[in-house]
Amino acid sequence: MIPVILSVLSGAAVGLAVWAGRGYLAERIRRDVQWLEHSAWRLSPKAVDGRKYVGMWYVAMFAVMLPLAVLVFPVPIIGLGLWLAVWLVPQQVFQRKWARRRTRIEAQLPAMARRLAAAVGAGLSQAEAIGQLADEAPEPICHEFQIMARQWELGNDMNTCLDEAARRLELPNFRMFASALILNSRMGGNLVQTMERLAASLESIAEMRQEVKAATAEGRANIKVLLIAPFLMLVIITFIDRKSVVELLTTLTGWLFLLPAAVLTAIGYLWARSMMKRSL
Repeated sequence: MIPVILSVLSGAAVGLAVWAGRGYLAERIRRDVQWLEHSAWRLSPKAVDGRKYVGMWYVAMFAVMLPLAVLVFPVPIIGLGLWLAVWLVPQQVFQRKWARRRTRIEAQLPAMARRLAAAVGAGLSQAEAIGQLADEAPEPICHEFQIMARQWELGNDMNTCLDEAARRLELPNFRMFASALILNSRMGGNLVQTMERLAASLESIAEMRQEVKAATAEGRANIKVLLIAPFLMLVIITFIDRKSVVELLTTLTGWLFLLPAAVLTAIGYLWARSMMKRSL
């Protein structure tokens, strides 16, 4: 009788928790759909219905992964933490890949400005030069030129294509590149000279950023150590005194020590990371 009562009470508690958090859950789903659609638009101008994919992800996470994580792991709170990490991992993975892609595009931009200047100097129009870059430029910047060339072939104005690419990439240097081409098409002028000067400016900006990165390399290494050191120490102590580590992870007293330590470590890591980002 007691197990039945406990099951009913547990189900009622879960139901009340879901009902109380329905507003947050709806807002979270709306933000996830918006993020997925925006992320897909970054890679391709084709519209994507994010509601279907987000719905499938939520069903899989709550109907399969959550019960599995809580039941498989001997310590339910650890299983819940790992489930939460898996839930948030896809966005973080995509953001890191997108950041690396943008970094590579920014590094390739000065050379592309010079190649565009050479193509225009050889007698090609601006749109034809962009089409040539779409065929000959390296990855990943060629993908952006391919999108612009494809849209132009479908009848879109090249200035609109450039502006959309700048909004999609959200790179200040690419915005400068696109703005220079747009202003030249509207106001006229020597595009070859403009692109050569822009390429020189972008190369100077890249050199300054490399100098800043070199000067802050030690600080960035310290941030990584700050994040990894607690976990490394926990592993080392496990080999020395396994019983104490088990008590630390499985008792309420242990969690009362772990949670503040984890919160302080996270605050220190995020604070140091934000300072490094501002310096770059």
